[in-house]
Amino acid sequence: MAEPSTGLVRTYVELAHAIAQHAPDIIDAYYGPQAWAQVEALSLADLAAQADVLLERLAELEDEQRRVYLGGQVRAMRTTLGLLMGKDVPFREEVERLYDVTPEAVPEGRLAEYRASLAELVPGEGSAAERLERLGALECVSDDALRPVFDAILTELRRRTRKRFSLPDEEEVELRLVRDKPWGGYNTYQGTFTSRVEVNVDLPQRLHALPGLLAHEAYPGHHTEQAVKERALVGERGWLEHTLQLINTPASTVSEGIAETALDAVLARDELRAWLADELAPLATVPVDAALRMHDAAEILGGLERSVTTNAALMLFEQHAGDDEVLAYVQEQSLATRQEAEHTLRFLKAPRSGSYAFTYSAGRALLERLLGLGDPSMWFARLLTEPVTPAGIRAWIAAAGDPTRPAGAPGPARAARSPNAPRTATAGTPPAAASPVARPPARDLAPVLSDLEVELGGTLGVAAYALSGDGIVAETAVAYRAEEPFPAASTIKVFILQALLERVAAGEAGLAEELVLGSSDQVIGSGVLKALVAGRAYALRDLATLMIMISDNAATNMLIQRLGVRAVNDVASAHGWTATRLAGVLARPELRAPGDEAVATTSARDLADYFAGLWGGSLLPAELTRLAQGIFRRQVYTEQLGRYLPYDPDSAEQGEGPVIASKSGWIRGVRNDAGVVEAGDARYVLAIMTRDCPDRRVHLDNRGSLVVSKVSRLLYQRFVPR
Repeated sequence: MAEPSTGLVRTYVELAHAIAQHAPDIIDAYYGPQAWAQVEALSLADLAAQADVLLERLAELEDEQRRVYLGGQVRAMRTTLGLLMGKDVPFREEVERLYDVTPEAVPEGRLAEYRASLAELVPGEGSAAERLERLGALECVSDDALRPVFDAILTELRRRTRKRFSLPDEEEVELRLVRDKPWGGYNTYQGTFTSRVEVNVDLPQRLHALPGLLAHEAYPGHHTEQAVKERALVGERGWLEHTLQLINTPASTVSEGIAETALDAVLARDELRAWLADELAPLATVPVDAALRMHDAAEILGGLERSVTTNAALMLFEQHAGDDEVLAYVQEQSLATRQEAEHTLRFLKAPRSGSYAFTYSAGRALLERLLGLGDPSMWFARLLTEPVTPAGIRAWIAAAGDPTRPAGAPGPARAARSPNAPRTATAGTPPAAASPVARPPARDLAPVLSDLEVELGGTLGVAAYALSGDGIVAETAVAYRAEEPFPAASTIKVFILQALLERVAAGEAGLAEELVLGSSDQVIGSGVLKALVAGRAYALRDLATLMIMISDNAATNMLIQRLGVRAVNDVASAHGWTATRLAGVLARPELRAPGDEAVATTSARDLADYFAGLWGGSLLPAELTRLAQGIFRRQVYTEQLGRYLPYDPDSAEQGEGPVIASKSGWIRGVRNDAGVVEAGDARYVLAIMTRDCPDRRVHLDNRGSLVVSKVSRLLYQRFVPR
């Protein structure tokens, strides 16, 4: 049976395709059911009436963030229909209705400051515009060198993006060099994790700008956003509205904001400068000095170009200035060449591009505010995976900027939930804080952890902080790649336990309820149920204990099928555990969604926040909190965390010495562990994750396990007084 939302989404997709019969360029990409794209021709008035009905019907959607996203999209479609019908809408109001941002002219004094700064950065004879043109000509990449330079840039950006964010393994970008286009670069997303990126080589290809161009269009910009959302929203959640990309909507503002800030998400400016000098300039056979001088001026030059384009759009469409006047303004104010100024004017005058120009400047400004609040990788990862609107981002900023929160905390999205009924985020806004578990600022152990990462030969992620009776001791925090998603292996089971106990707390399940073990549940991997007789019934409480205590995969699959994959993911989303996603049952790859190599992902931060919330008593009612804590204390695989500690399992069971309450997990190349260590009066949360370790052995002395043990010792020395 189809999901109740399917009819609404089909109506949304069909409406867009019907509007496209009047304005073909409003659909940027579509890879959903082709039957939904086959629509009859309707008048603009009929389509407007359909849009009004659809807006009312969106109230049927249960997920608030989804409802708000689609509401913004449909309202923008309604505005487009009004414009097509000849409705007189003031230009600034058009921008607000379409993109959920307010256009503002940039003061001419600020433009003068930009130009003065550029004149100092690029000294020499002639005007500043002439000096920039001469310097830029020196670093132009020849046609013969373009392809190898582009390939080198794409390869490195993809590597960095994959390391920091979770890309589908089979994603792919096809690069084409084109001419006679009104834009400099363009991404067309084709579905199944593939994109076609086109670069307009009619324009000068200045070396310093090429990493930004390809980051914008591919990694971690447009292509990355759509590929990740195809997996997370379309594949995992079945939200087919995201198979449709519309041009003139609030989603465009978010998408262009992501693309405009993409390069900074994976590459620091000093790293980019070194890359230009050491690799790209020699590869392109352009003078290193010219490329570096243009790089040093790029930030100011980019600000000037965006500001002038904003003002030029207002001149054209609000003040109704003539083409010649606008062309002269762009060339003079932005220190552009005649060709570049003509290209800007052509872009602004392309159908519906005049208002679209504001998505670049407004989207960038909005996301720079968000990313500047701390933990930019976490925020960027949320932008890649959530259907948030500009209004939703503004709400995130307002919440994160609450002066009552600790410095550096990104807002209530990471707070643990109250023990009351389950709560979901509304209107794109993170849930309100309900516990003392607010994210503390990270304490720097980076040099030591970096050395251990080298020893690992893969990637290491760590989050840890001390606990007191009132929650986290903020000044003790340790974080190293804490926000990055890692293969969860069996650590995903802590979130399955949380989803189960929330159902119990809500009266939707009972711990004594029994499930029958089926032969299909008896999968490979850890546990004992795989060796027992199928057909017997086991209580939910016993299955939960087996899942955590001995990491039983069969028990886990029985619970997943009882709860549903989506329920587990919804619980993670509601708590703000943004890197945590379950793709399906364990050890059954044939049941996994296409493109999901890892059964589940999570981050060190998500795991640490979970255990901090559980030990702080903010996730569940008291009785269920004690139950969960007791199950974790009986987990038998404690050798990774306890190897180098003064820890003995038998003594711990008798209340002597340190106690470890944890959940471990491993698959080939991955060793993870997370939990709480209690030693005397000291208590601390830790989560240690690894991936891509070249040691593939299933062995206690696996290199990944040894590194986890060394990090555990390091944290014990940090948190437990001697």
